[in-house]
Amino acid sequence: MRNYDSKDKPTLTFSRAEVLNRKFLRGSEGDRQGYPLRTYSSGIFLNGYSDHFPTMIYLVKEIK
Repeated sequence: MRNYDSKDKPTLTFSRAEVLNRKFLRGSEGDRQGYPLRTYSSGIFLNGYSDHFPTMIYLVKEIK
């Protein structure tokens, strides 16, 4: 790991955020259609991904 002086330390700035809501992450049947395809529900393995959609943030770094 590199140590930086405070004036040389690279800074990241928030650019944007989004929810990753792709078709393969959504359920396509039943009363949970369109909701995240869960891994487990009531202790039963459903072979899904998660119980929520992932989020992504974009950070930018100024080039000097």
